[in-house]
This record gives sequence, structure tokens and C-alpha cells, in this order.
Amino acid sequence: MTQKYFPQSRWLFLAVIAIVASLALVFTHTTSAQGPANGGSADAIEAELEADKATNPPAANSVNAQIFDSGQGILPLFGGVDDATLTTSGYLADPATGIWDPYLGGVEFWAAAYDIPANILYISQGSTFSKYEAGVVSTIGTFEESGGTTRSIVSMDIFGDALYGGTNTTSGSGEGLFLIDQATGALSDFIAYDDPATTDIGGIAFDSDGAPADFYNGGATLYGVNDSSSRRGIVTIAPDGTITVVAPYPDGESDIDGLAYGDGKLYLVEDDGTGSNGQTYIFDLDTMSYTGSFNTPWPSNEVFSAATWLWPETPVGGGFCNTDGPILIPGTGTAAGVAAPYPSTLTVSGLTGTITDLNIELNGLSHTYPDDLDMLLVGPNGENILFLSDAGSGTDIITGTLVFDDEAVAAIPDSGPMVSGTYLVSSYGSGDTFPAPAPAPSTATALSVFDGTDPNGTWELYIYDDAGGDVGQLDGWCLQIETDGGPTATPEPSVTATTEPTATVTTEPTVTATAEPTVSATATPPAGQCSSGGPPTVLYFNDFETDDGGWTESGFGDWEWGEVVVPGDDENCGATNYPEPPGAYSGTNAWATNLNGCYSNSGATSTISRTFDFSNVEGPIMLSWWEWYNIFGSFDTGAVLVNGTPLYTIVTSTPTADWQQVMLDLSAYAGNASVTVEFQLSATTVVNRYGWYIDDVSVTGCDTGGGATPTPTTVPATATATGTSVPVTATATQQVTAIQLNSLNSDSGSATPWLLLSLAGLLTIAGFTWVSRRRR
Repeated sequence: MTQKYFPQSRWLFLAVIAIVASLALVFTHTTSAQGPANGGSADAIEAELEADKATNPPAANSVNAQIFDSGQGILPLFGGVDDATLTTSGYLADPATGIWDPYLGGVEFWAAAYDIPANILYISQGSTFSKYEAGVVSTIGTFEESGGTTRSIVSMDIFGDALYGGTNTTSGSGEGLFLIDQATGALSDFIAYDDPATTDIGGIAFDSDGAPADFYNGGATLYGVNDSSSRRGIVTIAPDGTITVVAPYPDGESDIDGLAYGDGKLYLVEDDGTGSNGQTYIFDLDTMSYTGSFNTPWPSNEVFSAATWLWPETPVGGGFCNTDGPILIPGTGTAAGVAAPYPSTLTVSGLTGTITDLNIELNGLSHTYPDDLDMLLVGPNGENILFLSDAGSGTDIITGTLVFDDEAVAAIPDSGPMVSGTYLVSSYGSGDTFPAPAPAPSTATALSVFDGTDPNGTWELYIYDDAGGDVGQLDGWCLQIETDGGPTATPEPSVTATTEPTATVTTEPTVTATAEPTVSATATPPAGQCSSGGPPTVLYFNDFETDDGGWTESGFGDWEWGEVVVPGDDENCGATNYPEPPGAYSGTNAWATNLNGCYSNSGATSTISRTFDFSNVEGPIMLSWWEWYNIFGSFDTGAVLVNGTPLYTIVTSTPTADWQQVMLDLSAYAGNASVTVEFQLSATTVVNRYGWYIDDVSVTGCDTGGGATPTPTTVPATATATGTSVPVTATATQQVTAIQLNSLNSDSGSATPWLLLSLAGLLTIAGFTWVSRRRR
């Protein structure tokens, strides 16, 4: 922006490192002199930024991500800043509460725009065009005009199927609005702003999700935030480049970059941090007035801020919640039993038409053994679905938020921890029954069972804890319902019957000649589901409590499997005064680059790897793990490689505050018989820290018959009853991986032991029978 100051150390992390045996470690940062206070050259400033970044660029694919939602439910507003050195540079917010929740770290945001149907967050990092998709940030290309001129994009938004981006210079050349090719970053269809000398627009937002018609042919209003003193405030940008002020900034404000539109309101996000009382302002377009504000979350003042709205326009329908108080699970005591109340009810009224989409949100779910939970939702017309059953594990869930959505990527793992997120229906096993007055569960496997029904009436949630010894509660639950009936309270003028993309057969490749995709035998399955129509299953999971999970250590040798020991002062780890590892994510064991101290100043690479067979697996395939790290970023790096290609890197020196989950989409490797995943730490000889810790690794996908493990192995076993314990001795005829036998207990001491098997279908045990569901 034209009136901003740029710290040169944004991408030059260190200038000098001196290590002397008797001296402390010294970090020297350099910062540039301040730019001109008024009317400075944005061209020169942007050139300086690009030069700095070229000297020490952020690594591609650098992201620390929680994938589904932020952990606080589905939040609608995204905001970020251009400082990739922050532990968190991207946040999600609920404007109703004013609370920002950390979401992404290690990524710089000059501008951002969310493509709702494609589920892609497009990112400008100056002249670099990137995207965040399926948990990975990757570079698409460079913002470049057809003649070869490179531009820095400082504002972005999507209208219809098109991505638009704005530049900000003082030379007058190239300042305006471009159409951006989402596949390459190529710029075209330039609109020059009417007066570059009085234009300093850092954020843009369309007032609707858009229709097939492009912006240049009308159909929406494009808003911007203009910092130029002569016409400062919220402005509209016409297709011919004319700028019109519609409202001034709030008193005292002169520099606002981030702008998002959602449900009739504009959200103006400052780049100032909390220490400077940075604000996000809410502007109501119906009353043309500011209606409130809340603090920004970043700790320091930054150069650029970005914002985008993540929810589609409010559908015909809405959200309905039960907030009557906690639901106790079970209702009394610790024996198996129903919740109280049973059922919990929710009344929906005032909606027209029939259901086209329904999501379930569970708020504040806690339980000491989540695998015991069975939940059945019954609609007012009698349709029902067992949407949660025997999922997760014995690891506690504490005040979690679970959203069930047919458009999610995967189900909750069958044998992994249950954590906050957005999931497909997650029901495992068969034969679940509920005490009266609950009906018998249907065979439905997706929430679309309610599609086409009347949403109005009483909905019932039946919860049953099917094993004794544990307790929990649910604070409340909600239904998000969309219908096909009636107009919205504030209909978008651009939406007409002739511009709905679903009105023609040619715009929907899965639609049959009758324009009814749901009756086509070849219809594409909902996003995130297998071609069979069901959710992906857990192909591999290991929490490393009983074994190393089949991972092989190589290279210098810093990786270790075993109990995580919180270290004391050790080498430079004590001198840096950084947080120590908090122990394993679950249980006591994990993989780590030195379990009880620092990794080595080796000048070498340490690796753990494991090869999966995806020859009989189709997408979506997701790799997930929990991690904690404290490495000497910019010099030492962590990376996850798949068949030699780095898909995830760690380059920051800022330790994680706690364990965090990361997921990578491996669907591109479907059908590949040899997919090798590597966790790799590359160390210099300069400074070392506590390192990288990995726990609870899982792979989910759609198994078409062969799974993601080596050839099935028959394991003969013998058992001798001793009291109530049955020791088992097993000898494998070849290597067995991804199979866990945690313990064997039997009431009788001789028959029907229970097993915990991550891939039980590939294991044959001679002389035994076993139950299909694990028990304590």
C-alpha cells in the first residue's frame, strides 16, 4: 500500500549468527528505514518487498493447518496478514461473538478469495499466486500480463466463476482491476481505476456469490476500501473503473486493507495488531451504517491484511439450535444407558419448500470413551439416520465441536481419536439398537435421507452410551437446513430463473437428460464420499503406544520411537529458552527427533518412512498426523515427502503452541502400488532445538478390495488360559504391518478374546473367534 512501512526483515529472517562456547546465541535483525509518510512510491516499495522475498523466499507448501474447521465450529469470516513468520497468520472468526480462532501459520496473505463450490482458498503473496486446498498450500504461478509484466495483487474476490484481483501503484500504469486465470495466474481484461493519484484500494468484495454473467456485464456491486485521503472510505467500483465513495471510514481510521462481504454486511479488517487496537468493522449495507467492531487477532502491526467470506449466501432456510442445557451421557451413573433427556428435541418452523441440504452440529461434546457413543437423528416425518456409532477410540474428547456434512472429506476414524472437525456420517459396525421410544435405525448412510422432506416440526436426537464405565455430556446441538422454497427476505437482484447454473443440462455434467442427477445410475458421488456412496474408511492408524507403526528410520539417525521424555537443559535447547515438548499427543509414546533432548547439529538429514500399497484404493485418500515442533527455521527444515515430492514443509522458527493436526490429500496416488511417505528433518551445523514430534498417524481412503497394506499374512497363534488373562504367542510367516494386538482379555479365560486391529480383515488367527467390536 502506498502509505505503509515495510520491515526488511519480513523475509530476511537472520543477518548474523555467532556461536562462541562462552557466549550466548545472538540474533541480529535488520529493518529498513521508514518509507515516505505521504505519497510514497508503491512501485518502489513493492519492488523492495519482492527483492527481499527473492533473497530468502518462503518455502512452497509451507503450512501448519487444521483442516476441517477451526475447532470452534464452522466460522464464516477468514482474515490474514502478510507476515509468514507468525505462528498464526490466518484466522477464522465469528462476527457474532468477535472471537478469532487460529487456523493457518507460516503463510503470507496479501489478499485472499474463497471459491465456495471448489472449496479452494486463493491467496496472493505479492506477485506469487497460491492456493490452499485439501490442507495444503501450493504455488499456482505468477500474476503476469500477456506482455510479460508482473503485477502484485493486493485485493481479490470471486464473482460467479471468475476471480478478480486489484493492483495498487502510484505510477498510474497497471493500477486497477484484472481478471485472474485460476489455473495459471495470468492477468487479462484490465480495468483502469479512474484516478490512480486518489486511489489506494487494498481490499475488494462483491455483494453476492454471483451468477454466470461476469462482473463486466453487470449483476453485482463491487465494493472496495480506499485509503487515499481525498476520497477515503468504502467505495464502489464500476465496470468502467469509476470510483464512488459511499461511506467514510470510522473516525480516526486511515488504513484498512481487508474487505469481505457476507449476508448483507461488509467486514473491514485492519492490518494493525491487537497492541494498536486493530479493529474489524461491520458495515450494514441495508442501513448504510457501522453496526459494531471487534479486535484483530494478530500480535503486531503488519503491511497487508486480507479477508474473505467463507459461507455461501444465506440459503432459503436457516439454523435451528437446542440450547436447553447439557445432555448427560448416560443420564445417570456410569452404566450403559440412554442420555438425559432422551430424546432431546428441536422445533423447526417457518421454512417453505422441502429440504435440499442438512447438516448436524454437536457443540461442547465431552466423553471419556467416545467410541461408546451412538446417536440417531429422527426427522418430523419419521426419516432417521444413525449418524454416529462406534467411531473414534478411548481417547477423551473435551468440549469438541463436531459437524456432520455430506460435503465433508472423510468420516471420523474408526480407531483414532475423535477431534473437533467436519465429517461425513460416521457409523461403524452393525446391529445397533436404541431403547424405546426411539425407532429402529434406518439403513441410510448420508444426511441426504432427509432431502425432499418437509423440515417443519419436531426433530429428535437419541443418544445411547452402549458400554459402562464412562461418562460425558453434550452442551447443545443445531441443524443447518436449506430448502428449495420461497424467496429470501432480501433476494439478490442478480439471481433470475434464466441465470441459475442448474437450469440447463449443459452446466451440470452429472445431470441426466431429465435434469435429475439423483436418479442417474452414473451420478458422481457427493464430494468426499467413495464411488460406492459410503464414507472413506481408515486404512491405517497407529498411535505408537505398542509399536513403531511400521516406520523405518534412516539417514543420520535422529528419529526415535518410544516414550516422550520432557527434557531439561540440554545443549542449545536450554539457551534458547523455548517451550519444551508437552509429552505425546495421546498416551506416552511417539516418534521424535530425539525423545529426550535436542536433535543433532549434524549437517545431515534424518528420515522415517513407510510404504503403502494403494493399488486397490481410490480417492479421496487423506494422510493425517498430529505434530509438535521447535526447529531452527530458515536453516533447519522439516518436510513430508510422498514418493520424493515435498508436499508439506516447516520453515518457521516459531514453535507450535501445542499439538496440532495436519492432513494431506493423497488422492493423486490412488491406484499406485508403492506410495512412500517420509518425515524428514534436515539440520545444519549452526543451532539445534527440541525438534519434530509425530503421533497418531492415519490414512483414510476408499478400499476397493486390497487395502493399503502389504500382502495379507496368516498368523498361527496358541493360547493358554490363566485366570482371566489369555496370553497369545504368534509367529508371523512374513512381515505384518498396520496390525495391532493391544491386549487379549476374556471373561472365561479360554474363548472369544477381544482384539484391537487396525486392519483386521487382512489377518487370520488360527483357532480363535473374535468379536467385531473392541471392548475394554
